[in-house]
Amino acid sequence: EASGALEQLMNPLRRAALDAGDLARLTEATTAAMRHAYLLTGTLAVLALLLALTYPAGVGPASQVHQR
Repeated sequence: EASGALEQLMNPLRRAALDAGDLARLTEATTAAMRHAYLLTGTLAVLALLLALTYPAGVGPASQVHQR
């Protein structure tokens, strides 16, 4: 259902067939979904950075000595 609504917004012919209320509702729903996706992605990126900064030096695979 969501992909159909997005297709209506992206297709100029289908978008022109929508009335103003439906167009506004679909545009707002798409905007809110994109905003949430960007906020979630940004939050996860910051958390990953903070986690990476807390790793002590010498723990990574490049610093390990391989013994046979």
